[in-house]
Amino acid sequence: MSTLLNQGVAIDQRDASGHTALHHASSNGHDEAVAILLSRADPNAATEDGLTALHLAAKRGLDSIVAALLAHKTTKADPVNNQDETPLHFASYCNRPGCVRGLIGGAADVNRTNKLGEYPQHLSAYHGHAECMAALVASEKFEPDARNAWGETALHLAGLTLWRWLLLEVSRLTFPVFRYPGLINDAAFICTR
Repeated sequence: MSTLLNQGVAIDQRDASGHTALHHASSNGHDEAVAILLSRADPNAATEDGLTALHLAAKRGLDSIVAALLAHKTTKADPVNNQDETPLHFASYCNRPGCVRGLIGGAADVNRTNKLGEYPQHLSAYHGHAECMAALVASEKFEPDARNAWGETALHLAGLTLWRWLLLEVSRLTFPVFRYPGLINDAAFICTR
């Protein structure tokens, strides 16, 4: 990689999907490549959907990449995508507690809302991500009574999650052949490693 960079390759060049080399290295957990690319690449470069390398690393649960990106002097801790979602929203939704802690330690705003008025805590609570929720609650700036666009707090959503779980358990016991795979962990389809 260093050889290519020394030959004058455009470091922030994009592929057909709008990703730079830093996006790919960050998303795939290539610590060494990220370190090399950060010497010249723009850590805040975004795809057409507004995704930065930090979004992708947080989504995948790559704690060391999140730390390396946040350690870079020009990386923004709260870049937003086209849905106003920050990397902290992604880590909270995808159950990445190490990334949640790292982002909060890197000055990510725990009270930033997305276009649906959801705070990161709403996403963790709704999906039953207790360790992520604990990390958010531990933040000095955590607002326990924050409400989303529908007036729900994280506690409301945690109760809804319990209700969903009970419904699924009853249906599993009553109709063992009939399953609702998307209801328990709908994040599983987009948060894979």
